[in-house]
Amino acid sequence: MDSMSVEELIAWQPPKITSLIGGRQSAILVPRGTMFIYGRWGSFKSMLALDLSMKAPWGKPWLGYTTAGFGVYYLQIEVTTSMMQGRVVQYMQGNKILPPARLRISTQHWYKLEHDKQNLLGLELMGYKPDLLIIDPITKAMAGDLTNNVDAQRVCDLADRLAERYNVAVCMIGHIRKPDTDETGKETTTSMEHELIGSSIFADWADTMISMRLTEETVDYSSVRITFEKHRHSQMLLPPQELVVSRIDLSMTSRPLGVG
Repeated sequence: MDSMSVEELIAWQPPKITSLIGGRQSAILVPRGTMFIYGRWGSFKSMLALDLSMKAPWGKPWLGYTTAGFGVYYLQIEVTTSMMQGRVVQYMQGNKILPPARLRISTQHWYKLEHDKQNLLGLELMGYKPDLLIIDPITKAMAGDLTNNVDAQRVCDLADRLAERYNVAVCMIGHIRKPDTDETGKETTTSMEHELIGSSIFADWADTMISMRLTEETVDYSSVRITFEKHRHSQMLLPPQELVVSRIDLSMTSRPLGVG
């Protein structure tokens, strides 16, 4: 453990990149930071993860916030390789974006973090040196009980070990529990921050938590409300966003909404 005097701390020079997503006052994700994106099925969580994966290496804004132009390793465990291929091609065409050189995509349905005794994921991270690892979803990547504190802590510790050893930030994609409803069937749950399925360890572990709620759905497009439920490193209040996804070509646009 390296300690510093106050004078040494003041004289210390920070790394060139202090924020991967957002500015110094509005940091959403920092180097070796942690983030959760979560929502119910069909809320475009994986599409938002893909959007980040495709834009970040080019240094394009994501949800209106700057990105530092960094490499991404996207571990997608939920869809097949053929489905991922179609999704990527459609996204690139709809959003008019070229294939990023610093993006790796892996579709390994068998992968479990706790069972990786050969450190296969670590070898990939060491070889390609991304700045961000996306695990989509954690429910598939975790062998233990999602609601068990010991199992959840073990997975978070493994993620922290990967972050420290390979200098990567870690983003996990999660689902929400079934919302509460009244006698008419209308959802009564108003706060998304407690809806993430699993142990509270995950919410404590994450620096940033982004919830996604489908608000409108038509034949042509879907609207999603994105809320920054937790943003440990941002000094500014991050307003919610409206994300509009075209069902025709997967083009995605976002705009900030009023706070409240």
